[in-house]
Amino acid sequence: MTAARLICTLLVSAAALQLPSFTTKKATTLRSSVDDAAWPRPKAPPLLQTLGISRDRALKSLATLDRGEFRWEFLTPWVDRDLTRTDKVIVCSTFIGLAIVSQELIEPSTALAQHLSYVATFFSYAAGDQVVYRAIAILASLLEIFAYGVEDGAFLLREDAIPEGYNIIFIIVNSYYVLRWALNRSDMVGLGLLDATETELYKRCFEPLGVGAYQYVKLLRDAVWCAPTEETPLTVEGEPVTQLFVSVSGDFDVVSGGRRVATLPEYQVIGEVALLENLQSKDGAFHQAARATVLAEPGSRYVAFSQKALYELQLADEAFAAAMRLAIARTLSHKLGAARASTGALLAQRNNEEDASAVVVRKIMKPDDERLFQSTFAKLGVGSDAFAALCEAAAPVATDGDALARTVIREDSDAEDLVVLESGGAAAFVDGVRVQAFEGPALLNAEQVLEGAIVGGSSPPLARATVVLDEGSVARAWTLRDLRRLVRRDAAVAPALRACYDSLLRERGVEFDLL
Repeated sequence: MTAARLICTLLVSAAALQLPSFTTKKATTLRSSVDDAAWPRPKAPPLLQTLGISRDRALKSLATLDRGEFRWEFLTPWVDRDLTRTDKVIVCSTFIGLAIVSQELIEPSTALAQHLSYVATFFSYAAGDQVVYRAIAILASLLEIFAYGVEDGAFLLREDAIPEGYNIIFIIVNSYYVLRWALNRSDMVGLGLLDATETELYKRCFEPLGVGAYQYVKLLRDAVWCAPTEETPLTVEGEPVTQLFVSVSGDFDVVSGGRRVATLPEYQVIGEVALLENLQSKDGAFHQAARATVLAEPGSRYVAFSQKALYELQLADEAFAAAMRLAIARTLSHKLGAARASTGALLAQRNNEEDASAVVVRKIMKPDDERLFQSTFAKLGVGSDAFAALCEAAAPVATDGDALARTVIREDSDAEDLVVLESGGAAAFVDGVRVQAFEGPALLNAEQVLEGAIVGGSSPPLARATVVLDEGSVARAWTLRDLRRLVRRDAAVAPALRACYDSLLRERGVEFDLL
């Protein structure tokens, strides 16, 4: 394609990107044969037809122009492979060297720092990452100031005052955005600035919902901590909701139409739908009416956030706004999942007493925990509360290093660890012979450890095989001691482990499983 035709293609790209129109006419019967006439493609817009340019070719040409973010491979189009780290160092050094030499030949009177500033400016514009762009832009400004003030022998001369002044402003502005980037990725919670309650609120509620530590610190500026001494309505059915609440401890009942329809556990978000509507309304003036009444019982504790303060925060900080939208989306998904899981129980208990028909909302889980719960533990009869307690006691398993480091279970040794393979693979060996392979999610060494946790005894059972995790797999584990401690501490754990153990035994009766 000639350059002129490519330019014409770019100019008319908007006209070319017309989608085919669909009507409500009766559809023809679909058949599996591909020999029949293909789906008729839309015709090119009149302008493209006049220029003799095919619509499909125009779209393909536009698509090939976008090759993604800048990569070192762009500077070596003759190399038909991905560059290694050594290759990239060579390419970068060669490019900088050639650029400096050519610039010195063209403008020998220009200072070396000025030439380096030009090169740094090139890389800043080539960088797709905004922080990298700003960091390199700071370097370019410093090099220009050095060139003007040091190599030329005078700083802020009259003829250089304007460029040097602007460079100083550029450094301040870009440094501010680099600082914001660093704060948004720093572990503000881990610095020890928050008390135990604030830290627990983040770990149990906001972190699983995707709110970063720095965004959480911003939230705390407008938090109101409450401990009612009498029954207190957080929301009233039919009345506007002006705050976002999070239960911290105690009992919270949801009442609709005069009936208790749900109970809320600790660290549950309340009023997220009304907040979503408020954040999207003009000037944050809309306050949606509550769909139910939420009552905080005496002795409970909760924290409240003003919708007005949250609206102002989202206007000032796009990262905060994105974090809040993600948190609301995950909260709604979590509650909808709990409602679906409770529908069958509600129908079965329709004629029972009123309290028996209330929905019990599950505790908030991290996305990885939610996937593991739904794919494995829920099917084995483990409830959400028991699973949440198990997650708190679990320890991640290292899956890097050699095979010895990735061995989680050893044959004829005490079966003390229950391992959950979340993703990746694992292999079981007996007498050095590979006898079984696993793909996550899967429970490893489960029956022996669960039997020891439920039945007890002085010595744990012996493992029947050696299990080695594949490199890069994701797994977590519980020791037998941890499970026994959980059984004693949490009343929901013992029946959950018993249900899991019984389910595994039933599965083994259908399909032989070495572990």
